[in-house]
Amino acid sequence: MSSSRNRRSRFHPVRRDAAVFVLGLAVLCALCVGVARMLPAPGAVPGQRTAAAQADSTSHAALGVSGKAKGASPATPSVAKPWSPGQPQLGIDIYWQASPGEAAAVTDGKIRAALDYVISEGANAVSLSFPFFTTGVDSNTITADPGKTPTPVQVALFVREAKAAGLYVALRPILDETVLLAQDSTRWRGTITPTNLDTWYANYTAFLLPYAQVAQSGHADAFYIGTELSSMEAHVQHWHTLVDAVKNAYTGDLAYSINYNEMAMSQPRVAGTNPAVDAYFPMYGLGDNATVSQLVAGWNGWLDKYPGGDLSGLTISETGIVAENGAYQKPFGWQSDHPANTHVQEQWFTAACQVAQQRHVAGLYWWYLNLEAPANSSYPMGFQGTNAANVVAHCFSTYPRT
Repeated sequence: MSSSRNRRSRFHPVRRDAAVFVLGLAVLCALCVGVARMLPAPGAVPGQRTAAAQADSTSHAALGVSGKAKGASPATPSVAKPWSPGQPQLGIDIYWQASPGEAAAVTDGKIRAALDYVISEGANAVSLSFPFFTTGVDSNTITADPGKTPTPVQVALFVREAKAAGLYVALRPILDETVLLAQDSTRWRGTITPTNLDTWYANYTAFLLPYAQVAQSGHADAFYIGTELSSMEAHVQHWHTLVDAVKNAYTGDLAYSINYNEMAMSQPRVAGTNPAVDAYFPMYGLGDNATVSQLVAGWNGWLDKYPGGDLSGLTISETGIVAENGAYQKPFGWQSDHPANTHVQEQWFTAACQVAQQRHVAGLYWWYLNLEAPANSSYPMGFQGTNAANVVAHCFSTYPRT
């Protein structure tokens, strides 16, 4: 058999001329195609881009995404053990109050830094909480604050980054309490009393829908339609209408977080949603030197109030505690004048992990990581760089995944 290097030598002169002609014709055709692509499409204005190309460019510009361009920031690391159906959600709550006028590249950097931290702790899930606002305890107004509420476009960027990293992603709008507390220090999001329920629910639905659409397009795993709105939960028909509206925009799992003191109430509090609890259980009889076993018993005392006792469908959507003396009696307290005590926070986290494993809950989320400064533990209930962060990492690394 002749070798390939000998085959060229067997061409006769006539055949060589024919080959050159064919090659030249191919080059000419390629040049024609290139020129045609540079010309506008029939009926198009010269210099105008196609609709698809324009839409793609607009979308990327709005999100501050430069793709694989030289100099682009490195991708967020991937989750080592991604969540899959049937496994517990092991997550960290990220709170995002946006900064007005911030460049998209800066926002993207903050998102990447926060997700990097979540993944470094061994989480397979992340919950993004972001604020919406009202004008008073009796107000019917529900709005986004352009200077504080992340836009749907910004949230879409977060969802895309988190999903690309392999995380289970939940979106969780939460009513800001600043105005409520200023009006009456005893009022909070769970005590609002709007004067016109139809108007309030219509406004709330209108606020939620763009974010539900983001959850749908970004393939977020869960969307929370409410958090700790205790005084509103009895309005069954209004919630039914709201749930139907959101389901038309989002086909994933809907969830609702009750406040810790509603553990004994019938579940779910909002029909058509997966139940979750913000678990800040007061341990009134325990001092700062309480053991993990005592804290576990205290947790179980609260969780035993749950109807039916089976917690496999319940997500602990928040738990955390300020690292200071006296916090066991008021774990939901954000600030006080008590001396710092990191041991209190460490013990609380250790007990919460043990209980979550023993009771086989659907998910466990630690509150919280501030997206504006994810490495800063000085925020209320922040735990970054502390022994509590080590507890979180150990909890996730040893947590049964089935």
